[in-house]
Amino acid sequence: MKQVMRLIESLGGSHAQLPFLRWLGETDVVPAERKLRIGLLCAPFAMSFRDINVYHVSYGDDADMTPQQRLLSEHAAEDGTHSKLFLRDARTLEWDALTGFSAGQSLYWLTAHPHTEVDRAVAIRLAAQLASTSNPRLRYPLVETIEVTGHAFFAQIVKPARQFEEMTGKPLVFWGDGHLEMEAGHTTGDESAFEGELTPQERTAAVGMVFDLFIDRERQCNTWLHWGQKAEAADPSGVFATRLDQSSLPTEPGPTMWETATQLKTHPSHKPLLDRLNHQLDDLARVTRANRASSNRNDPLSLLRSALLFSAVETAWLPGIFRYVLPYPSPLGADEAAVNELAASLPVLLPPAGTSQDWRLLAMDTWLEWGFADTIEFLHLNEATEPTRELRAAVTRHLAQTSDPLVRAWIALTACTNAQTRQETALAAAAELWPDPRAALPLLAGHGQISPTARESLAHLLNTPLTENAARRIGEAIDDIAAAYQRCAHAERARA
Repeated sequence: MKQVMRLIESLGGSHAQLPFLRWLGETDVVPAERKLRIGLLCAPFAMSFRDINVYHVSYGDDADMTPQQRLLSEHAAEDGTHSKLFLRDARTLEWDALTGFSAGQSLYWLTAHPHTEVDRAVAIRLAAQLASTSNPRLRYPLVETIEVTGHAFFAQIVKPARQFEEMTGKPLVFWGDGHLEMEAGHTTGDESAFEGELTPQERTAAVGMVFDLFIDRERQCNTWLHWGQKAEAADPSGVFATRLDQSSLPTEPGPTMWETATQLKTHPSHKPLLDRLNHQLDDLARVTRANRASSNRNDPLSLLRSALLFSAVETAWLPGIFRYVLPYPSPLGADEAAVNELAASLPVLLPPAGTSQDWRLLAMDTWLEWGFADTIEFLHLNEATEPTRELRAAVTRHLAQTSDPLVRAWIALTACTNAQTRQETALAAAAELWPDPRAALPLLAGHGQISPTARESLAHLLNTPLTENAARRIGEAIDDIAAAYQRCAHAERARA
């Protein structure tokens, strides 16, 4: 472990010299408030940081934890509070007024805007790295890398933060000295728990993960520098523009993923799993319809608005997971290549809701009256959306813990079919308001088609024999992901 820690220290020293970090600490060129706009570009990672700690660093509250697990869990409990600090500063810095974002625009900025794509990718890959192992000796070097790179960041951003506080008298709890003191550059707690030797396999794995995370953090910093320099202009509107002229529709109406799967020739070993998934989808549709009917008092407009809001949150991060966790970096063989083809096609089935025709037709922004801060709070911190974050963690965990292409394909199929089932149950309410609900609400009621090549890839995977172990893991994933969607359905009812 000492060798790995020395590697992190060495790489951390190089990281601290990045041009972005030098630029970040400059306080004599532009007003401090402009420099702090960098936070808008950091928002996806900063707000995901709570979930990364809660679901992928921590081992929960098990009384039988080892000292290593307990140290990481206690550290995660503290680090998991930092997203709330980010939200407080977003309001102090008046980012609602700066961006002029509506709820739909805020969702797009956080989950689909090209300027925040790298930030999302880093958050998603970090979650997957941590989720890929339950071994605390492998999670610990990743946490240390986060701490080292985080300290380098906050040691510089605190300079414009102090200037802002002096000029306005307004304290900054995320960007200011208080947070810097928390980011000491090391995991909190008694780190002697990790002084033991790593096995050769553990050391190889830890070094690879540390290198990958430093590469991601450097890529993140380079992107922040590019857009941060543009954002500090007197008029940053071009940086924060959202392309609402794009309706973000599915490519064209088509069958659901479930309909596609059931039309394909499948190997007999897949039949019990198709039956299992079909049962779960039927249960989810029944629960969703019952909850929406009871909570919206037969008001189809209220039902559709609630359905679209929760669909937007439930599907917000799935396209990114399909892009950055599902595929193989260097596919070997026909099965892995088929998974990569599927991964490239799946995001079109779940386009961003905040810029959709559905969002505008249902007047979601007028109904919600949210700006940037309220939207990020609902997406990342609101109690009603906790099941959606559990869902995101479950899909990430199941994908990260297997290299089997058949298992990965089934996890993606399960996530997509459940998401579309939740959307599809709103179709009856839409029919009460529009003669052609699929044309009126293409996101909720119409489904994009995966490419012909992706369909062939899915057919290939479903016609490949499953091992007993793969079938067992797929069954566990189906049940786990379906249960998360059921909790989402109940949470939607509770909020309504």
